Parts: sequence; structure tokens; C-alpha cells
Amino acid sequence: MSSEAGRIVPAVHGRQRLVEDPPFSEPLAAWLKSQFSAEGLADLYGRYMHGDDPMAVAMRTSIWRAAARRVGVGLQVGTGVAFKHLATFEIGAGVFIGAQTYLQGRFDGTCVIGDHVWIGPQSYFDARHLVIEEYVGWGPGAKVLG
Repeated sequence: MSSEAGRIVPAVHGRQRLVEDPPFSEPLAAWLKSQFSAEGLADLYGRYMHGDDPMAVAMRTSIWRAAARRVGVGLQVGTGVAFKHLATFEIGAGVFIGAQTYLQGRFDGTCVIGDHVWIGPQSYFDARHLVIEEYVGWGPGAKVLG
């Protein structure tokens, strides 16, 4: 076993310029919220959960925006990302959630993800009462129990 502290990687995600959402994003999310229950949104999400085509990417973001308490601009939700109790989430601007990540909220909890957070692929977050501050990055395969 090495006595080195590990590798230090400079932050790059939080320094990227925030990309604005398409102009249809807010109206689509509002329409989805008016048409579907939380369960209906989760079912609809299943249709777009996989795929990197523009429609799947836009629908994932719009469904998250419709279902969560709050979602800032520039949310990127990777393919295969799954969730539970998305209605308990508050998500900041410029957040990246890597492919095949699972975010498990709790019906009686809160998950706050600050601005410019990067969550690596294949991560698992059990977010009973979890607050992730701004400019935080979690490596691929991270496991966080809140």
C-alpha cells in the first residue's frame, strides 16, 4: 500500500461557462407538471432514461425540472440515471449527473445539490437529508449515504 495521499485533480467542471437551457425547457416542464402525477412523470422518464439523442437528453432534463422542487439552468442528466422521490430534490445551476447514477431521495427528506456540482458516473447517493455544497465533485462510483 502506498503512503501517498492520492492524486489531486484540478477542478474543471465548475469553471465551465454555464450553457443556457433551450427556450422550450421551462414551458415543457410546466406542461409536464400539469399533465402528470409524480408517478406518471417517473413512468414517462423510463421512456427517455436511456439514449444520447437530443430528444432523450431534453426530456430527461424537462422531467427532472417538472418533478423536483427546484432545478437550476444547465442541468445535465446522463443516460441511465435513476432516482427515487425526486420531489424532495433541490438542484442548483450547472449540475452534471453522470451516467448510471442512482439518487435515492426519501419521502420525508431533502436532497440539496448546489451549483456547479459534478457527480461521476455509476455513483450512488442515499439522500435522506443530504446537502452538497457548491463546486463539489464526486468521482466515478462514489457512494454517499445521507
